[in-house]
Amino acid sequence: MKHVTSYKISKYVVILFIVLSVGTYWGCQKENPVNPTSSTTVIDDAAASVATAIGANNGGALDQIGDIATITSAVGLGNEAGAILNKYSADSAFGAVTKSYDSTTGWWTLTLSRHRTGDFGSAEFNRVYEYQFLDKDGGFQKYWLTGTDTAYSIHFIIASGSGELQTLHIAHHLVSLSGEWLVTGTNTHVITINTVTGGDYHRVASDTITGENAVRTLNNTLTMKFIGVMVPRGGRLHLVSEVSGTITGTYHADITFSSGSLYVEKTIDKTFTITLGGDGSCSIDMGGRRFLANLTLGEIRR
Repeated sequence: MKHVTSYKISKYVVILFIVLSVGTYWGCQKENPVNPTSSTTVIDDAAASVATAIGANNGGALDQIGDIATITSAVGLGNEAGAILNKYSADSAFGAVTKSYDSTTGWWTLTLSRHRTGDFGSAEFNRVYEYQFLDKDGGFQKYWLTGTDTAYSIHFIIASGSGELQTLHIAHHLVSLSGEWLVTGTNTHVITINTVTGGDYHRVASDTITGENAVRTLNNTLTMKFIGVMVPRGGRLHLVSEVSGTITGTYHADITFSSGSLYVEKTIDKTFTITLGGDGSCSIDMGGRRFLANLTLGEIRR
């Protein structure tokens, strides 16, 4: 009889334990509901936006550096318009270029429109550049090559820019663009680009990103400083594969979701550092994380 009673008591204890455990589990679930989470965070989207802003084929900063590399060459001698339209280089861009020269100040003003399609998608953009070819004493000369002497440096200003980019996952609308660089070593095979004090590279844009069942728009402001960025002079052919140097910057965006939801942040303010690898890629350090980006396409490699 004692044996039977003991068995019944044990059975009731087990049942009570299960009931209490289930109750505790659901109570915890109510206090800490488990929601489906995504691998994409606000930092991922910000890094994708930064990568778009530096791509070579999609109108990013390396596209403008490619223009500099092209005009600092013999093919650009007296014909920067033809050279910058890639008549002599490996590029698939189409567009139009006009330029004028102020003999009093030594400044060229060059206006271009460009349409490009490729693996990244399609892009259309407009740019206005102002630049001076400078001799070894810092005085201006009309062309990169004057007589037998080349220019030693270029003072290069991005006066304005606008454009549209469409890729599989990002629709990019460039509202404004400006920047100022001192380009040295234009009498050598490698040129070096540094931001002029007070002339940070400045982009205002809107990036609409689609992915993981959500559509979000990052209205952003991006500021970058170029520090010892080195590329081969003379064209775009080896631009991406040999560019090196460092870019530091700040990124701000106001974020809205038009479909779905991936994270709760509505704004983001981050500093970042880009290290150009000299192998067609770069690393973007932002928010305590490191991203690897394809410099040709302007995309994060996931």
